[in-house]
Amino acid sequence: MLTTQYRTARSIRRPTITLRRPATCSHSRASAAAQKTLAVAPNTNFARTAAAAAAAPWTASNNTRHAFVAPCALLTNTTTMGKRGAAERSNTTAARSTASATQDATTRTPVDAGERLAALRAAMKREGVSAIIVPSEDAHASEYPPPCDEKRGYITGFTGSAGTAVVTSTDNESTALLWTDGRYFLQAEQQLDGDHWSLMRQGLPETPEVSAWLADNLPANAVVGVDPKLHSVGQMRGMVTALKQKHVNVTALEANLVDEVWGTDRPAAPDSQWRIHAATFAGKTTQEKLVDVRSKLRDIGATAVIAATLDEVAWLMNLRGADVAHCPVCVAYAFVDESRCLLYCDSAKVTDDVAAHLDEAGVEVRPYESIYDDVASYATEAVQHHMGERKICIDASKVSWWLEKAAKDAAIDVLKAPAKKKAKKGGDKKLPSSEENANRSEAELDAEAHHAILVEHPSPIIALKALKNDAELSGMQEAHLRDGAALARFFSWLEREVVKNGRTDIDETTIDEVLISEFRGKQEGFLEPSFPTIAGCNAHGAIIHYRATEQTALPVTRNDMLLLDSGAQFDCGTTDVTRTVYLGEEPDEVGEDGDAEARKLRAKFEHYRNCYTRVLQGHIALSDVVFPTGTPGFLLDTLARTPLWRRGLDYRHGTGHGVGAGLMVHEGPHGVSPKAYNTTPLEVGMIVSNEPGYYEDNAFGIRIENLVWIQEASTEYRFGGKDFLGFAPLTMVPLCRVLIDVDALSKEEIKWIDAYHETVRESVGSRLAGDDEALAWLNKNTEALLL
Repeated sequence: MLTTQYRTARSIRRPTITLRRPATCSHSRASAAAQKTLAVAPNTNFARTAAAAAAAPWTASNNTRHAFVAPCALLTNTTTMGKRGAAERSNTTAARSTASATQDATTRTPVDAGERLAALRAAMKREGVSAIIVPSEDAHASEYPPPCDEKRGYITGFTGSAGTAVVTSTDNESTALLWTDGRYFLQAEQQLDGDHWSLMRQGLPETPEVSAWLADNLPANAVVGVDPKLHSVGQMRGMVTALKQKHVNVTALEANLVDEVWGTDRPAAPDSQWRIHAATFAGKTTQEKLVDVRSKLRDIGATAVIAATLDEVAWLMNLRGADVAHCPVCVAYAFVDESRCLLYCDSAKVTDDVAAHLDEAGVEVRPYESIYDDVASYATEAVQHHMGERKICIDASKVSWWLEKAAKDAAIDVLKAPAKKKAKKGGDKKLPSSEENANRSEAELDAEAHHAILVEHPSPIIALKALKNDAELSGMQEAHLRDGAALARFFSWLEREVVKNGRTDIDETTIDEVLISEFRGKQEGFLEPSFPTIAGCNAHGAIIHYRATEQTALPVTRNDMLLLDSGAQFDCGTTDVTRTVYLGEEPDEVGEDGDAEARKLRAKFEHYRNCYTRVLQGHIALSDVVFPTGTPGFLLDTLARTPLWRRGLDYRHGTGHGVGAGLMVHEGPHGVSPKAYNTTPLEVGMIVSNEPGYYEDNAFGIRIENLVWIQEASTEYRFGGKDFLGFAPLTMVPLCRVLIDVDALSKEEIKWIDAYHETVRESVGSRLAGDDEALAWLNKNTEALLL
């Protein structure tokens, strides 16, 4: 059971962390069949049929992505691997994202940058705008939008998950710009058409922000066009303020101009149906969650809230969907006030079972687009009859400018009405007269409307979602145990084939396909990957969010470095794990008179090991920290970087992100990064990743990632009456032993590694029953360093 499988985790902490164990998950073990040795008939052709491809859409082959390379044929004849029939998989494939194949096709279509930009500029001139801004996000601030909303990807050809494009209405050089962060510098350099696009390396001192560039490069009275659905309140406020100082105007466009250029080639809107998320894994009913949400609203002085992000809606409703590849959500909004909970989505997504589930929770389903009118109506009623007593909570980082305008424009219309109107309650509260309005500027009216109807505050739903209850934690532990078993089998296979047998026909795409179809996909409750697998060999490992294609894939052979960042969506939880492995034994030391190639190999290995050990030391330092309640993640980030800094090394990404329970692999509001503006305290029940790295351009990349959950620490004292917290591991996958320089580690660091490996061995070993090879691999790679 989970309580015993995690019992040694407490030995990893110094001082000891007391494990507060959630209730045991009912789906505690994979089936006996799944624990047996996987088998496939030798030399079988595993090309997918159309039906199988539909059941597993990420393997669908088309001319815009790598073909499915019959992964099972790449497994040796001595290993037997069995196909899982469609009937066996029907319980999981029903919820798998139908968008996956379409999404890959959309983002990998070759781009005629000049033609698309010419069409876009023609539309811009017609609308009278000098520049437009095209963000990555959709109307729900999604990191991974549905294919039909990948507008920035379509116009730029850049497929990374983060970036903002700016296009001006002239054809001068550098008037089509892409801003993206350090994770994507190399990828953007490779994917952008340099004849038409310029890369703006976000975060570097010499790179201006988007608003600053526009202010400095557009003439006075120029107009910047935006789609108000795609920009958050906070983004637009900063943009408007910065541009107004240079007499540049911002206008909300009626239609999205990129969609116009996309035309009939634009993918259809996603059409998956909701499914009910089992109470076993949800832990609370929607009714109970609504009680918590309304309590939080009262605390911040609001009476209603807009749930704009897709995972907010899914979590609140205890529903999951498949509208977005890798993300178990449907496209929808929700609106909660004192007495109502409204769900805005396509009615075709609501099955009879889901309708009954929502009816029991008191949730009313309304058409997707009607949220605009409903927000406006609520604002009108509140300002007319409940002035100052009813307000809508909006999260300025998540709610769109479009929805804020719905509320504020309605409030302004009431404020500008000619007659005085008193509130029903508190008769001394009056609306201004028309004469008073005549003396006020547009900015003053806007400010009054904002004060009358809106409360800006981080979404209480997002905050509640981040604090996992016992059932959610139990489900996440179960998901990571299933994942640990799958990865033990996978790495056992990879080591045998590459290191022992010397295979040379395995490449980066094979890694992805075999891992999903033959190992993770065989685990109970597997739905789909939680994000596109990052399998980067050697130089590709330095591309932080690399995605292999048939054209770019490198072979994975002996003595190579492989960075594998991957994850899964299971029915009970979400995983995200990175391991960097050296595919070979430690090379022998060679004297100066020895073979030149052998000396070169030894030198490369020593460099790999040196860098890996520094990354590992940072990982351990963060894993082992104890900190007082109220500590935000940015105060811990330096712990993970210090061993690298001592050698003048670093990495260009955050150290940790939140993770949802059977939801998004990236979740807020908390995180661990150098960005001091995120002051969200780390709290008991939150889940966060711990993933320091090091990347040497055109050579190799290293990242070590575990998911951890936050729990109370057992300390001798409680200074100032404060509780202290620490991390406990969820990820159960061995580290790469051959890359660990034991001589460079402290005794405490060695003890941490040994304790972690003991936990992994005891937790995962029982799930490898019948697979002697995988069990032997696990035992070998979790042996104690300190004997």
